[in-house]
Amino acid sequence: MHRLNISRQSLQEEQCRHSNGNNVIIKEPIILKGLEYMLADGEKVFTRSTLSTRLYDVLKDKILHGDAPQGSILDETLLSKYYEVSRNVVRDALLKLTDTGLVVKEPHKPAVVRTFTDKDICDIFDVRLALELLAIKKTTFDESNIAKLESILALERKAVEEGIIKNYVDIDNYFHVTLVGLSGNETLVDLFQRLRDQIQLARVVMTTRRPQRMEEAHDDHKALVLALSGREMERAEDIVERHID
Repeated sequence: MHRLNISRQSLQEEQCRHSNGNNVIIKEPIILKGLEYMLADGEKVFTRSTLSTRLYDVLKDKILHGDAPQGSILDETLLSKYYEVSRNVVRDALLKLTDTGLVVKEPHKPAVVRTFTDKDICDIFDVRLALELLAIKKTTFDESNIAKLESILALERKAVEEGIIKNYVDIDNYFHVTLVGLSGNETLVDLFQRLRDQIQLARVVMTTRRPQRMEEAHDDHKALVLALSGREMERAEDIVERHID
């Protein structure tokens, strides 16, 4: 079974000798997800909750971009030693990943990256389809909203031309999150956000299997925006159904 290949550059911590409960005093920069957080005023306190959230973000990013493939073992001890954080911090991060449906954990076994079956993907996309169709019905696609979608299409075109799957998947996700967000329905947006990470991981799985899916999906998005700009709502719904099916 694959084990997560961790890059030392993902997270670096230098802890001073003293700590206070769950707080860790850090006097050096923390590096997470390639971003350096320079600490001002000499020192800053990071709670266990803060560290686990940041570690969660790093691990989620690896999973959603395929750097930690399906079935990868996420060993608490290994992660704790590598990232130089407590096992409690690692455990909290893995629990959050389990709650989002990206990781599975059985008693007395290490956590592993979830493996999606074809049925899992179909079930997720069935719910996604219902949410996106509802979002389209609830949205007024005026010039401003169409312009927002068109700006994302330009970014997506560039990602397709580059052919880098993880970049494309990020922008594809941005397109659909924006589409749902335009509805202004907070409950609908909340439901979509809860499912978003699973949708994105399913996208990675499908696009890795068929890289040409990037070009096909981009064409669908262009056709959808064109239909929405012309107020052709039935055509727009047909495109969404074909796109997600």
